[in-house]
Amino acid sequence: MNKKNLKENSILETEQYLYTVSVSKKNKILDVSIKKNQLKAEVKLLDRIKNKIDWPSDFPSYLKEAIWNYYKSNKKFNIEGIKLIDKGEIGDKYFVVVGIKKTNIDKFIINYNVIKKVLK
Repeated sequence: MNKKNLKENSILETEQYLYTVSVSKKNKILDVSIKKNQLKAEVKLLDRIKNKIDWPSDFPSYLKEAIWNYYKSNKKFNIEGIKLIDKGEIGDKYFVVVGIKKTNIDKFIINYNVIKKVLK
């Protein structure tokens, strides 16, 4: 993994792994900043699940986002195998990088019909 390829708003994908990063301003309590960033980075992995949903082709992105946010707020995802890869400081910011095997995320297959049932 080349850290230069990590971008805050995307998932870096290699042959077998996924990586996400979160960055925030320094906090007085280092452990809190690291845990907060780790959680934010882990939540980004849910985007991979969302992007694999078979949404209707005429759905605008804002509607997909709203429906997905509602769905995931009412569902518990038990994602196993997330590892803290790196953490540190750059200037006045803290960063955290987490990684996971693709298979641990890709096993979550959600189709739009399942989401529709939750919405009713």
